[in-house]
Amino acid sequence: MANETFIKGDAVLLSIYDTTAYEPIACLTSNSIDESVANEEVQTKCDPGNVVQTAGAYSYEISGDGLYIDESVDTAKQSHAKLKALLRAKTVLTWKMDTGLSGSVAEYGTGILTSVSLSANAGENANFTFTILGRGTISATDPNA
Repeated sequence: MANETFIKGDAVLLSIYDTTAYEPIACLTSNSIDESVANEEVQTKCDPGNVVQTAGAYSYEISGDGLYIDESVDTAKQSHAKLKALLRAKTVLTWKMDTGLSGSVAEYGTGILTSVSLSANAGENANFTFTILGRGTISATDPNA
């Protein structure tokens, strides 16, 4: 256990495909991905009184937090305004999550933004949060390659 190489969260970038390339969501302070399989319970006459657990539907959700930036200064950066536009247009987006480290495998998927929020407290940096509900499965193959 002495040879572990720990990866800092700064290295795990979340990007969205924007017509020709994956662009990182600018100024994120955190991002996460949660995968789950629904639990289904079945009772049969073969084994009365016992419940059999089986795997149901697979799903995943990506969420993130970031600092609100002035995107008019650097129009190439995707942040709150871009996410808000995608949400309002009900766009199915393609995402990529990768560390960029040598030998790492990027993960790709599609999803829809289900929420984009902005919080602006007086005297503090404004920030935003978002949630992407995954569609289909996650893959190590870039669908835009």
